[in-house]
Formats: sequence, structure tokens, C-alpha cells
Amino acid sequence: MTASTDARGARHLRSAVQWGVGLLILWLLFRNVPFAEAMDAARRADLTLLVVVSLIVSLVWFLLDSAALSFLYTRFHVPFSFREARSIRALSYLLAMVNWNLGSGAIMLHLRRTKGLPLTASLATMLFYNSLDGFVLLGMAAIGFATAAGGMQDFAVGVGIAFAVLLALVLAIRGARPAWEILDRLRGATVLRTIRTATAADFALMGVARLVYFLVFVLYFWAALRAFSVDVSATYLMGTVPLVLLSGVLPITPAGLGTQQAAMLYFLSPFGDEASILAFGLAFPVLMMLARLPLSLLYLPDLAALRRTLDEAEV
Repeated sequence: MTASTDARGARHLRSAVQWGVGLLILWLLFRNVPFAEAMDAARRADLTLLVVVSLIVSLVWFLLDSAALSFLYTRFHVPFSFREARSIRALSYLLAMVNWNLGSGAIMLHLRRTKGLPLTASLATMLFYNSLDGFVLLGMAAIGFATAAGGMQDFAVGVGIAFAVLLALVLAIRGARPAWEILDRLRGATVLRTIRTATAADFALMGVARLVYFLVFVLYFWAALRAFSVDVSATYLMGTVPLVLLSGVLPITPAGLGTQQAAMLYFLSPFGDEASILAFGLAFPVLMMLARLPLSLLYLPDLAALRRTLDEAEV
């Protein structure tokens, strides 16, 4: 048995475990909120509002994300035009419908084939990008919980501590002190190169860009929840939406299956009936996929080049 076969088997096993955990969480949620009640709440939702809002914000997210990726890779590595970024981002949405991990890695594989950019360099920039997401989401959550009514200040403290820990870690990686062996190893890691070499202006500019991106998420939740007759203030959502999104990146389920729905029920149940909240939680990933599908179809002529990239990656 070859190493590639072993790796493929490990990936399949990990995927099966993630699906099992996700389905188990959904089963537990449906024990508390019957599936039939959630489907009935979905049928009562304002479908027109939901579809219009989903299409508009998906376009905004797509443009913001593409612009950010174009800037980052051009800034730190090789020229990566806005047109190229839009194409590969749109097609990655299509790939994610089949395989979430494949969709998220398509950009790095494409840049390796077309620009000769090593995967470790791409990964370093994606880790920088993700670290900014962590700062922005935790900062939004801390401010949202601190200003929201309903005794959520304890959450603000906990999220604020997480923000401080992340900040301290990034500062330690970028600096020379403390001179601990584990930190020295991190400072020398190739995948952390972008975090070390980025300037304060890079952090500030991309931080603002990601803040705008995630504030659109807050606005989307605010409008889409109203389609399910769940009325939540934007201030409260600024605290909860980041945690819902962060629950979706936990590596225990595929693409947040189960974890996001559980987080929505936990944080939003005081503002509406649980069946409506769970219905929105189930509809959210489906709506995102369907709203992104027209964007993917616009760039379908570029799929042949992307397929060559993926075929070469398999080899």
C-alpha cells in the first residue's frame, strides 16, 4: 500500500467521522425541535425577502473576497489580477458544493500551476488572511456582547480574552521576545512568513476590508432572520454572528454542519421560536450555495483550466 493510498484513506476516514459528528449534532437538535416543526416554519418564511437578500449579499461577499485575495497575493507574491481572483473564487464555490476542502484549496493549487507559487507560500498568506478574520470576528463579538442588553457581558469578557491571546501570539511571532524555544520554531516556520513580514499598514488595510466583509454578514442575518419572523437587534447580532461563523470552521464537522445550527439556537432562541431559528440555520448553507451558483456559472468557461490544475495536483 503506497503512501498516497494511505493518505487518501485517512482523508476519507476523517471525512466520514466529520459527517458522522455533524449528523449526530443535527439528530440531537431534532430531538429538541422536531424536524416537522422546522419545515413548517420554513414554509411560512418570506421567501422573496430571503432570496433577494441572499443574492445581493453573495455578490458583495464575492467581490470583496476576490479583491482581498487579488491584493494579498499581488502584495506578497506574484501578480494576481482582480479578474483572475474573481474567476478562481467563483469556481471554488462550485467545487465546494462537491468537496468543501477541495473548494478551499483550489486557489492555492491554481497559483502553484499558473504562477509557480509554492504551496507553502500560498498557505502562509492564507494563514495571515485567516488570522485577520480571527481578530475581526473576536473584536466584533467582544464589542457586540459588551454593548448588547440581556446580560451578555460575560461573553464579552471571554471573547476579549481570546482576542488578547491571539494578539499576544501574533506579536510574539513577529518579534524576538520572549526567546522561548517553541516561539523560535514558530518564527522560523515558512507558513508563518507572511504574518512576520506584513507591515502594520497591511494589517490595518486588510483588517478594515475584513471588517466590512463580516459586517455584511451581520446585516444579512438581521434581514434574513426577519424573513423567519425572528427579530434580533443588529448590536446583538454583531456579538453572535461572529461566534456562529467561528463555530462553522471547527474541524469536527463538514462546513459547520450541526455546529452552526446549534450555535444559532443557543444565542438566538430568546428572540423567536426555536423551530424558526433552526429552519433558518438549515436554510443558511443551502441559500449560500444556491446564491453563489449563478456566479460560478458566469465563470464556467474557465473551468477547464482549473480542472487541469486539480488533475495535476492528483498526480
